[in-house]
Amino acid sequence: MEWTPITNEHQESYLLVGCWDRTFYYLNSEGEVREKISEKRIPFNPLSINFHSSGEFFLASGANKKISVWSRDLGFLTDVVDVRDWSWCSKFRPKSMEIAVTTNDGVIALHELSKKPIFSNYEELFATRDNLTDIVVENLLLNQKLRIRCKELIKKVSIFKEKLAVLQNDRLLIYIASEESLKYNPFRKITKQFDCESMAILNSHVVFAKDSKVQLYNLMGELEREWVFESNLTFVKALGGPPKREHLVLGLQNGQVFKIFVDNSFPIQLYKSSAAIRCCDLNLTKKKLAVVDANNNLLVIDLISQAHLYQEMGTTSCVWNSDLEDVLAYSGNGVLSIRTGTMPALTQKT
Repeated sequence: MEWTPITNEHQESYLLVGCWDRTFYYLNSEGEVREKISEKRIPFNPLSINFHSSGEFFLASGANKKISVWSRDLGFLTDVVDVRDWSWCSKFRPKSMEIAVTTNDGVIALHELSKKPIFSNYEELFATRDNLTDIVVENLLLNQKLRIRCKELIKKVSIFKEKLAVLQNDRLLIYIASEESLKYNPFRKITKQFDCESMAILNSHVVFAKDSKVQLYNLMGELEREWVFESNLTFVKALGGPPKREHLVLGLQNGQVFKIFVDNSFPIQLYKSSAAIRCCDLNLTKKKLAVVDANNNLLVIDLISQAHLYQEMGTTSCVWNSDLEDVLAYSGNGVLSIRTGTMPALTQKT
């Protein structure tokens, strides 16, 4: 058992109890069961509970020989460590993602949990995962923020125009923006497992990419189209377009760059590099392609003449301006550069 930490968002502490009838439940300071979250059935006998200093999630270990992470609302997030025997105690290091684990066979082990950044952007909107179970949407122009609590582990997020898609373990949540202010209302929940490495929400579809395959689902969760390539995908970006006719640019491990339209089964090859593609983008008129390869080399190509316009070394990412066709931003080695046409780039340390 353990008391929940008091934070800015949680001013009252509750006692979280794990029982060998395979339940978690909360008690208040009077010993009464908390009404909002009364009881949670779990698939193991718990032996140890420890909250992270943020108060948003906790470690649970027990007779199932696993260390798992759970949300403050008692939602299962993920298993993080497998051990050979019962784990009697697992603890977070204060204000850290490092954990110490002890087991019944006398082992003491240290692990560090890593939280991969999960984010998406569309024009002035930026959406990112926070505390593993929340989405924070920010309007960068208006300096407004909105927090959406999803209660379970968020694996992917994608934002496009008025739609926001959140992928969890066994469901896809789709939100739609209010016209009045920065507010998102639930639009659809698709109860289905989607195994993917990249996800993009469009006007009427959701795109999932994994290994060498790209799949197109409608908003009812039905598979409509599938593309299979010769090599694994390393980069996927939705470029917009008319509803049900949007297009995407794809980078592959073998150096190929493709453009696909959601209403066309045939991909269009734009370029072939000698190294894997790290990042790529098409400009406003779709006549110029910027490519960053695995060697951190940036190359800008005129797709009409296939001429190489210019190149830069030490680059990790690039993006074209959405309003001006010749303006390209790229970054690498702690420097942000903005270049217009063939003019010298303006640089700034980041």
